[in-house]
Order: sequence, then structure tokens, then C-alpha cells
Amino acid sequence: MLDCDQTVTLLRHVESQNTDAYEATVMAGCSWDSREADSLGSGGESPNCQYTVMLPEETVTVLPQPGDIMALGAVPGVSSREDLSGVPHFRVSGVFDRRRGVFLRHVKVVGA
Repeated sequence: MLDCDQTVTLLRHVESQNTDAYEATVMAGCSWDSREADSLGSGGESPNCQYTVMLPEETVTVLPQPGDIMALGAVPGVSSREDLSGVPHFRVSGVFDRRRGVFLRHVKVVGA
């Protein structure tokens, strides 16, 4: 795929009785795109950033799920969302598995 020169980290929240933790999966050779847009809600318009990440088939070791967090760059050792302060990241809202096709097999991840 074109423009797949970014490293991203998939963070999955794991709850246990005593602690909260995040499992980190670093994937290199991905595409990261963010766009500023307005969203219309009950309080009127508000600024919103929309993210799209393309994961080429060979980089997918763990399939993202809605609710996971995707961060730009290699981000190991995250114990809370506050650890991502200053790091571009988003909560995954949609995952489109397009690894069944013939060309450009990938997983598309979107969120805000």
C-alpha cells in the first residue's frame, strides 16, 4: 500500500481485580490519517478530529476491536490513558477487515 510509513500502537484495555493494564501491540508500515471536521450534536456544532489507519495484511498480528485505542508511534508501557498525553491517539469505533480481496489486502480502522 502507498504511504505506509508510520508506526502505530494498538492498546487494548485489560481489567483485573487489582489493576488496570493495557496490552500494547506495535505495528510498523502502516498509514495514519487525521482530518479536522465539525460534528453536529444536541449542543450545536463542535470541532472533531476523525482518524483513519490502514494496516497492511502483513502487519496485523492482533485484529483491532471497537473500544481499543490506537496511538501514533511506538508507545510501550501504558498504564492509563493519561500516559498518552501529547501522543496523537483515538478510540477505535470501526474496524473493516479487507484481507479477503486480491489486491491491497488490509484492515481499515476508524475513530474519533
